[in-house]
Amino acid sequence: MILEPALRLLAPRGFNLEFRADVLIGGEKQTELPISSGDITDEADAEIRRRCNLVVPGLHDYIPSHSRDYLWPVGNIEVGLVANMRFPNLAESGDLPMGIFRVQKPRMRLENNGDRSVSFEGYDRALTVGRSKFRSAVTLAKNANIGDFIRDIIEPRTPEGTLLDFVDTDVSPYTIQWDMGDNPWVKCQELARGYGLTLYFNSAGECILEEITDPLDRPPDFIHTTGQTAEILNSTGQLAAAVTEDYSTVKSAEWTIDDEDTFNHIIVRGENTDSYGEVFGEAFDADPLSPTYVGAETSSSTDFGSSPFGVKTDVRTNQFVFNKDQATKSANAELLLSVGLQESVTIRTFWLPHEGNDIVRIIVPEVEIDSTYVLDGINMILDVEGDMQMATRQRRTTGIAI
Repeated sequence: MILEPALRLLAPRGFNLEFRADVLIGGEKQTELPISSGDITDEADAEIRRRCNLVVPGLHDYIPSHSRDYLWPVGNIEVGLVANMRFPNLAESGDLPMGIFRVQKPRMRLENNGDRSVSFEGYDRALTVGRSKFRSAVTLAKNANIGDFIRDIIEPRTPEGTLLDFVDTDVSPYTIQWDMGDNPWVKCQELARGYGLTLYFNSAGECILEEITDPLDRPPDFIHTTGQTAEILNSTGQLAAAVTEDYSTVKSAEWTIDDEDTFNHIIVRGENTDSYGEVFGEAFDADPLSPTYVGAETSSSTDFGSSPFGVKTDVRTNQFVFNKDQATKSANAELLLSVGLQESVTIRTFWLPHEGNDIVRIIVPEVEIDSTYVLDGINMILDVEGDMQMATRQRRTTGIAI
């Protein structure tokens, strides 16, 4: 999530935060709902990347009473969640989009004291695309453009006016057929990954098809610090302000290190070996400075796996990988999503609009933590201050060998 430089400065004293949900039908705004509480989960590599749970205060206007009320038949009802931040002596942030969500499972609650509320779950537009299963077989012709093919599938399954922002893509060397009843979103994601691409809906509800790249060349999107006098830093690391302990950006923190989903050697194998022969490619962590260094610069080296981390290999199949160059490109992209020591970090801090693949630096001198992470996933409480649960990896390495 990129903010204007002035708004990267966290100014807690007088900091004000408001959320609202714009109700959308067919992509068009119908009304606004206030949000009293909730949370957002963003997982960068998930099938459905962005999810939410929202609670609307039970004012009379928002309590559904019949099937024509907003939220009460679900269907294609969406809400666009928006945040607005106001800082002392700074301009407002303006409306920051936090996702467009398809409404699921609305619930009305009545408390003993008479308080009422409506809560519901929401999932990004990937759910809408996935639910519109193929009604007949679909064929990707030989030499057809991959991006154009994916666009033709997704565009009619999203509200009119949905922006599809796609990079230029390769063409398919073979004819591919998908069957009636297949999930369009899952198939398109797998096809994209076979070419080193990622497909997702962003916080503005736009469909993005882009290359999977190493984020090492980006500065941190956010820097969280703590201490008796916390230094509030902007994205270039320059001192912006100093505040007392009561207003430090990190109130508390917890780290858990886990290598369960960390791999430093990826092999991608074409699934259609009967038709196209044995096809595979590999990539591995060849940077000696990386915490998951595999120990060698070539996979045939006797030192392969000799580093303290050793070697942890994962073999992945993809039915849309047809030659070695494509398999190697896909393996390189898959490694970028897996390499780096995984850490679960929970910090209590003032709310800021994080999202998957953000670069976050956390500085906690009390436990000698000063690390830069890539966010694989995050859960954010919609409140001025609260816990942010982050699934992170130490900043991924560029030392990838193929």
